[in-house]
Amino acid sequence: MTTPHVELRERLLGSLTHVVNRSEEIFLDIGRTFPRLMGEMRRSLDNSASLVAGISGEAQTSSRTASRTELVEDIIADTQNDIAIAGDRFQKMHAADTELFRELDANIEKLTHLEARIEAIREDSIEMELVSLNAMTVALKSGTAGRAFSHITDELKHISMLTIQRTEEVTKHGEGLLETFTTFRTTLGEAGSFHEELFGEFRERLNASFKRFSEGVTNTVSALSSIRSRSEEVKAPLALIMQEVQVQDLIKQSIDHVVISLNELEDISDTGTEDQKLDELAFLRAIPDLCDGVLEDVQQKLTHSISVFRENIEQAEHSMDAAEQKRKQFVSHGLDHDSEEGQSLQGLFDESSRMVEKLIGDLDRSLELKENINKRSINLLEELHQLEESFHTFDVVVSRFRSVDIASRIEVAKQVVLQQMSSTVDEMTKLTQKIEQDVDDSLSFTKQFIKQTNSIIRRFQELSTAEEPFVRSFQSDIRDSYQRLNDAKTHIESSISGFSLFTESFFDEFQAAVGQLGELEDLAEEVSSVRIQLREVREKATAQMAPILESRGLSEWKLEDQRLRTIIDRFTIFTHKKVAGELGGFDVEVGTDSGEFTLF
Repeated sequence: MTTPHVELRERLLGSLTHVVNRSEEIFLDIGRTFPRLMGEMRRSLDNSASLVAGISGEAQTSSRTASRTELVEDIIADTQNDIAIAGDRFQKMHAADTELFRELDANIEKLTHLEARIEAIREDSIEMELVSLNAMTVALKSGTAGRAFSHITDELKHISMLTIQRTEEVTKHGEGLLETFTTFRTTLGEAGSFHEELFGEFRERLNASFKRFSEGVTNTVSALSSIRSRSEEVKAPLALIMQEVQVQDLIKQSIDHVVISLNELEDISDTGTEDQKLDELAFLRAIPDLCDGVLEDVQQKLTHSISVFRENIEQAEHSMDAAEQKRKQFVSHGLDHDSEEGQSLQGLFDESSRMVEKLIGDLDRSLELKENINKRSINLLEELHQLEESFHTFDVVVSRFRSVDIASRIEVAKQVVLQQMSSTVDEMTKLTQKIEQDVDDSLSFTKQFIKQTNSIIRRFQELSTAEEPFVRSFQSDIRDSYQRLNDAKTHIESSISGFSLFTESFFDEFQAAVGQLGELEDLAEEVSSVRIQLREVREKATAQMAPILESRGLSEWKLEDQRLRTIIDRFTIFTHKKVAGELGGFDVEVGTDSGEFTLF
């Protein structure tokens, strides 16, 4: 028949066996789970590192291996270098254009001198007309003798009127030419201002835009690296949990001590002397005290492990949540939106894109302006040649003036009555010579003006012809750089959208580890229940000893039984031996301290 103490002993032994077995299973599970968890964490960190490396790590280019960040910087550096080289060449071409424009502008100013010469021809022709009228009056008064001379003066009047008419036509033609030159000068000014802006301030703005984009990429990599560094914080608490798994050996050894002690738990025999009974009761009372001290240590270890697990799991969860929150926020806002930190990477790329497209468009406009100038210059040369032809029409007029002049001299020499006309004829001769000289000067000036203008325009056309293939090549290079930059940006977008800190397996393993906390807490409660039941055994033993001690006038009973020493000698943890020795009132040999392992 099973006695109460034996029944209690078996029940407690069953509970402790469950605690040992289940805690061993849990710690073994943790021991197996956390290496997998650490492995998944390393794999997660490696994955996130490779994603960061997709932007700041290694990426294969056509000619060498370079980081994506370096690739973006190289593209921008190459583009800026192309722009700088092209800008220098454009500046030289612009300087050459400016010099040609200056020469042409100075040449245009000379047209005012031509206008003065034409006006002089006109005034001389008017004066010649007046002279012819005076001469005609004198000839008519001379009667039959002056009849021939009147025909000469009539011709002179007709030629003078024709000259006046021609000068008015040339003047009108000259005014139209001057207006054409004024319009042409305005066109040149617009082209000059446009080129000045295109390769001056605009180049600086474009370089600044590229610089901001490069800085945006660098900031993106820095942000990703910072997020990944935050995820590294998970390693420390997980490592501490791994270390705590080792406490299972101490828990098992400790409970083994309790089992050794409980195996000595027997019912009190009704036979024997009072001394024997008091010894048995004192031993029965000592066993719970001995077990309770050990179980208290077990319970503390379990509680401490639970505390370590919970604290470090919470810390790991906090680090994971913080890193994941930062990751989600970055993925959400890293490319598509502007933030408090500044313009987004997409915004910076769009800004650079707009600047590049504007540059390409402005280069097209530059070529259009040059083409427009070339067309206008051709029309201008045609008008200049027409002006030259206009002056050639004076050749006939001047020749007729000379013929009239000669005829008038002959007629005056023949007729004595016309001798008074000598001064008038001399004046006619002077005016004829002056008109001839003005016409020759005007024609010479026009030819020289045409020659100089033609030279300037031809040089401009040559420069424009040489400029176009260079501009087209430069535009092609810029488009190619822009496409390379777009490819790099697309890769960055892909990397960010796929950026992850932890694998799904990591989260699964982590949740499995968290679920084991509850079971450890249940085991700690079970150990506490065993301690309560053992205290009840002690209280009953104490209650049974009280009347016997009272009847003998004693307050305490010293246990002399060697069974307690025998039990303690089997303990493998020195602190347990020490506590048990103090309980039994004897010294124990120096042994292994708590927290160290022994072989037994």
